[in-house]
Amino acid sequence: MKSPFKTATSTLITTIVSGVAAFLAFIVIPFGNPQLHGSHEYTHAPEDVLVLEGQEVYYQEGCQYCHSQGLRAESWELMRFSNMEKLGYFPAPAENASVFFTPSVQGSSRIGPDLSHIALKMDKDALRSLLNSGAAKNAYDIKSGNHDFRYLFAQDNLDALALSWKIRWMMNFALPLNDPYQRSVFSRLQDQTRGDALVEYLNFLGSRAGAYEGQFYQ
Repeated sequence: MKSPFKTATSTLITTIVSGVAAFLAFIVIPFGNPQLHGSHEYTHAPEDVLVLEGQEVYYQEGCQYCHSQGLRAESWELMRFSNMEKLGYFPAPAENASVFFTPSVQGSSRIGPDLSHIALKMDKDALRSLLNSGAAKNAYDIKSGNHDFRYLFAQDNLDALALSWKIRWMMNFALPLNDPYQRSVFSRLQDQTRGDALVEYLNFLGSRAGAYEGQFYQ
């Protein structure tokens, strides 16, 4: 008959070893190989954490209800919303385009223009000017003007702690982020407004596509 002490000891050792193995499998190993997630543009986190905050603003303001971020492979749509000279007649591969953004804002139906490549058409100054331009003269005519987003540039109540924990949550799911990236949230969001964050997010959409010109298209 086995000793109860030996049985309890072996059970404890097995539990500890299993726990360490699980920790290595789900936490350490994914960050040990920088190529694990590939080298495509969509597998790299935004360089600026303010982009992640801007996506939150985009969703909170309901922009996704009128603007899509997923071009359909139709020539007329690409000619209107994309950059034919740089990207050709096909939209960028978007399978993992939203891997760093939750909740996803992908969509294929819209009232306003598609924004998936807006950074190729407008720089930060142009985007800021557009958001500050005010509403159309006729508030009921959605074809003639823009919404008034000037109030966003007066709201500086960005929640750095919440964004920090969001990044930590993403790290726990093996997204290629790190501790310095998480810590940078507090200094980066200081003295910034929700409007500034939205500008950074819009300026990120499609900004990397130009660097991949000719690599994925005919």
